[in-house]
Amino acid sequence: MEWWEAILLGLVQGVCEFLPVSSSGHLILIERWLGLHSDMMFFNVAVHFATLLSVMIALREQVWAVVRHPTGPVARLIVISFLPTAALALLFQFLLPDLVEGACLAVGFAGTACVLAATALFSGRGIKPAAAMSARDALIAGAAQGIAVLPGLSRSGTTIAALTLRGVERKEAVRFSFLMSIPVILASMAFELLSFRPEQIEWLPYLLAFVTALASGYLAVRFMIRLFSEKATWPFAVYMVGMAVLTLLTA
Repeated sequence: MEWWEAILLGLVQGVCEFLPVSSSGHLILIERWLGLHSDMMFFNVAVHFATLLSVMIALREQVWAVVRHPTGPVARLIVISFLPTAALALLFQFLLPDLVEGACLAVGFAGTACVLAATALFSGRGIKPAAAMSARDALIAGAAQGIAVLPGLSRSGTTIAALTLRGVERKEAVRFSFLMSIPVILASMAFELLSFRPEQIEWLPYLLAFVTALASGYLAVRFMIRLFSEKATWPFAVYMVGMAVLTLLTA
């Protein structure tokens, strides 16, 4: 992997992990265009760790509150949301591995566009704070997060849509969506490390990707919290339609 390829992939991972545009889908597409067919396992662990740190730094107050009160309402809701996410992710991984590998990438991009359009049209102006969410709210958001394991479907887009459609205030929905991602990213890293086999690694590209993903991920989290509290999701929906068309044209 060249140094510029590492920076590009780190930037894509950091930005797209938290914007509603599907980081996995963009990475698959760019890796195809660059002809990167070698084992990317350790790279995936590195950039996932970077995005994990970025969200924990950006939401350090909320994360610290959960750590201080591990049995509080927000912590319980995060755990509840993780259960359907883990179940669906494992189901797709072992029963439908071709889908997880991006066989229907254009369909996933189009699905994200539909989710974002529905959010703009029907989410309304929720007033419910995260701490007032019910277990059903958390389960529905967790199920949306689990379905988003399919490439092209945005994790942040589907979870924010689920939460706002359940009446959660938009900024609160964004924050909780990102808090939900922390155990999911940890689980993803653990799953990838279980399959990792030591190999000769060029450390400089991986370090460049890590730093780029960390910085861009932090900025993306801050941007999303501000943007989604004020703006509709139409621009992202239009963008995802374009990505679906582009994927079909370059397949």
